[in-house]
Amino acid sequence: MNGNVRRNAKTAFVCVLFIIIVSLFFYLLTAGTMPEYVDIPSADKIADVDLSKEGVGIDISSGEYYTGRLYMPDDFEKGRISQGNPDDKYATFRIVLPLKKGVTYGLYGETATYAQQVYIDGKLLSEVGKVSDNAEEFVPATDRYTLYFTAQADTAEIIIRHAWFNHRTGTIQKLYLAKAPLISANDRAQTVCDGLIAGTLLAMAIFFFGMFLLGNRKRSMMWFSLTCLTAALHYLIYESKQIGVLFPYLDWYTEHKLEYITNILYFVFILLYAFAALGLRPHKHFVVTSVCSAGAILLFYIFTPSTVYTHFTVVAGAVMAVYLILSSVYICVTAVKHRLMGYIDSIIVCSTVVLTTVVYLIEGLTYFTKIFYIRSYATILFVFCNAVMLTINLSRTERRLDESKQRESQVTHMNETLEKLDRLKTDFMHNIAHEMKTPLTVMSGYAQLTEKQIEKNVVNDETLSNLETISSEAQRLSDMVTKLLSVSHNEVTAMELSRFAARDVLSDAAAVCRPILAKHGNRLVTRADNCPDIIANREMLLQVLINLAVNSGKHTENGTVTFSAEKSADGDNFAVFTVSDTGTGISREALAHLFDKGYSTDGGNGLGLYICRDIIESTGGKITADSSENGAVFRFTVPCGKEDAK
Repeated sequence: MNGNVRRNAKTAFVCVLFIIIVSLFFYLLTAGTMPEYVDIPSADKIADVDLSKEGVGIDISSGEYYTGRLYMPDDFEKGRISQGNPDDKYATFRIVLPLKKGVTYGLYGETATYAQQVYIDGKLLSEVGKVSDNAEEFVPATDRYTLYFTAQADTAEIIIRHAWFNHRTGTIQKLYLAKAPLISANDRAQTVCDGLIAGTLLAMAIFFFGMFLLGNRKRSMMWFSLTCLTAALHYLIYESKQIGVLFPYLDWYTEHKLEYITNILYFVFILLYAFAALGLRPHKHFVVTSVCSAGAILLFYIFTPSTVYTHFTVVAGAVMAVYLILSSVYICVTAVKHRLMGYIDSIIVCSTVVLTTVVYLIEGLTYFTKIFYIRSYATILFVFCNAVMLTINLSRTERRLDESKQRESQVTHMNETLEKLDRLKTDFMHNIAHEMKTPLTVMSGYAQLTEKQIEKNVVNDETLSNLETISSEAQRLSDMVTKLLSVSHNEVTAMELSRFAARDVLSDAAAVCRPILAKHGNRLVTRADNCPDIIANREMLLQVLINLAVNSGKHTENGTVTFSAEKSADGDNFAVFTVSDTGTGISREALAHLFDKGYSTDGGNGLGLYICRDIIESTGGKITADSSENGAVFRFTVPCGKEDAK
């Protein structure tokens, strides 16, 4: 238990540390590069600020604001000014700033008022959309702007005309004023910030969508890709105002609907991703409620005009906040219930979902003041943390897949080995069964011969010899059974080699084979006068001679079978054994397959000659067969001793 606690604590610490590192990195690259600005309550306070080191923030409370009026600079110069109807959807803002003559200044702002003209010292320096006091002539648009001007006197007059027939309310966003180098630095930093955030989000969207299509088709990667895409679009529309650069012919009404739609889908995709990444299946009621709620809000924004749905911005935001809170709690509780919080990937998913919810709540509470607008940084943090988590999961999956393939390969190899062993064991059983037939046949033949002698009351040396042969074959049969039992108990014994005279093994083989050959009127001749001693397994060599003799006896009638052994004429340390007969011989077609397992020309099982070859080759020798009009000849070699027999 203590080990699990320490491991979970270490995992949580690593997660927090990674989040801090990513946060600091993006703060230094974005917000950390922005110039500092101070708000001024009135225009005369600008003299107290060093505009070369810091800028000032100007809003409508800092100057003069005329509702229901669209004034030109000449109107203020001639004094033809007054307040209009506050319900009208257009207005004019004017501020006179005390500046230094001949110094170049910069002015930075946003046109969230949907149509705007900026005049400085009577000159029109910026126009976004088309400002009009007539709704039919009004054309909305939104953008960021940066203006540079040189003060022609000790003061500068700034007049902003704006209109908002397309929206419930309209106002002038805060203006930022400083000397030109500082505003230029602000512009460059903002460009870096926009490119970094939007580029990162779009790159992540493309990368993980490609991973989904070309990889293992995990739903978590698809939802994560869509999360990054909607976050990038929302940032381009709402924060950076750069959507017009990518889509210059996109009208404001479509752009504004996309702003709300991508905002909703962003959070929906986050929750879908969280469930998929954690491997959880949300409750049916939760799914139905979520789909109906999100679908209803989306349809509302799609099919109603902006002058209608902008009246319900606060209500929609509150509904979305409640939905996010309940969803975050539900995800975290479900993860804890399924004991997933001990894994680093689960901690990352749950913590980033909670962080996203908290940031959305802060954004909603400070929407009109813009004090804590940190959503872009929270989005980047969410994306990077979960991209790392998905990569870790992918690596883990690939590693498990490799391990599974290795285990599968090992199992396949093991199965093949077992099948091979099973075949070997089956072959061994067949060979033993075949070999056991020979001593049984010999024992049966000699027993019948002895029985006849006893019936005739004739017991002589031949009878004793027959009994010795029966005993010898019974012992050989017993040895075979012993080997069979050893194999059944998985015992492995080495082949026992011994040195003996060739004439002895030929004599033993002849004693066994004469009765078998006599059935077809054949006689057996042995010759081994000049053969040296050999080194082999006596029982196996005896079995080879018996098998060859039996094979010759099947194809010879009233003929001769000859056993011979002599020193190899090639000068190597081998003895050559020959088993020949005067039978029908072997066809050329049969010679090529004579020693193949299962091959037979007389309807047998095809094991006798195969066993002979296996035994001879296991000693290092070779066995061949030849045929002529005079019968068949089998030759095989057996290693000799170091000294020739004398």
